[in-house]
Amino acid sequence: MHGFDTNKIFYTMATKQLNTKQYVSAINLFGAINELKRIEEISCLILVDYLNSGEPKNLLCLNSLNSSIVCKIEILQSLICYLNIVQLLIKDSTAELRNSITEFFSISKSGPNPVWPVLIVDLVGLVNNGSFVNSCSKEYLYNLLSASELVINSPIKSKLYLPMIVSHGKSIVSKFNSEKDIDEALQLFIYSCLKSVSVI
Repeated sequence: MHGFDTNKIFYTMATKQLNTKQYVSAINLFGAINELKRIEEISCLILVDYLNSGEPKNLLCLNSLNSSIVCKIEILQSLICYLNIVQLLIKDSTAELRNSITEFFSISKSGPNPVWPVLIVDLVGLVNNGSFVNSCSKEYLYNLLSASELVINSPIKSKLYLPMIVSHGKSIVSKFNSEKDIDEALQLFIYSCLKSVSVI
């Protein structure tokens, strides 16, 4: 349209949607003008909202996102896969769960994102569960252990941990106040993996 800056219009509309926490609309609008960094920021806000509520249903909105946008943003893909894992944890579906966890860690070609430490803390109890561990190979558990080490040693660890630190929900994932606290939780996960490997 002559005389109109279409990108600016989309950006303004997206910002208005974001200000009222209409995250899906905001992401789709920012996606239309390829504002990928803004979408990554919104993804972190969605993660914090989920941590504050502890309700998986707060992530269900992600299923209505434009797939052409999701495929460009690794953290969105991770959030959607994480939602599936949480639902499988509730169902206690071991085989599907194992496959979904493998899929989760294979999504991020550029390395860990802020969803990784959240999932790893959620999995501490799982790797102490005999029935789950007995269904895993040593290689599988070593891969989980390696994922935790990648997070702990990441040069962007502060960014990865921020959603957990700023959240104030009732679940254990929201009880961490510092990077040191989260490091210790991830190290517990590593220890649990090693302990499980030793009995396989």
